[in-house]
Amino acid sequence: MPIYRHPITSSDQKSVRILENIPLDNELIERLKTTYQAARAENDLSLARVFYHKLFSAHPMLREMFPDDLEQQAAKLISMLDQVVNHLEHPEENSKRLADLGRRHREYGVQPEHYLIVIKLLTESIQELIGSTENGAAKQDSIEEWRLMLTLIGQQMTRQSRSDSVERINLG
Repeated sequence: MPIYRHPITSSDQKSVRILENIPLDNELIERLKTTYQAARAENDLSLARVFYHKLFSAHPMLREMFPDDLEQQAAKLISMLDQVVNHLEHPEENSKRLADLGRRHREYGVQPEHYLIVIKLLTESIQELIGSTENGAAKQDSIEEWRLMLTLIGQQMTRQSRSDSVERINLG
């Protein structure tokens, strides 16, 4: 059975050397894109709106971390998801994008445990929005693939945040 690499991979030098000869899982990339398109209608912010509703209902204390204008925030979330999904064939680009996002989120006060909340609620939001577009088993597989992808994204963002903190301590 061939081995393929997940499209959300780390960019550290050791990982890149090990992974560069392992092909990307193109079938997974297509499934992730298909599920994302099912959850997100073109030029629509429903996915982000559902997510933020779930987030602030379950964790109202997190609301203060966000700007008053949630429409603009929703547009930013969808834009970032669009960028990541549209570049799944280019893990190095996504890795840089996620590292930058992790740095910015650290500055906003995001803690590692916040990523777990986001992964859970964003996965639930995708599941809610794909509704009946897929049969039961395929839908559950798609949701698990998204849960894994969001977990890997969160790990990359958290890792970048931690490495920046260590660098600041070492420098100063």
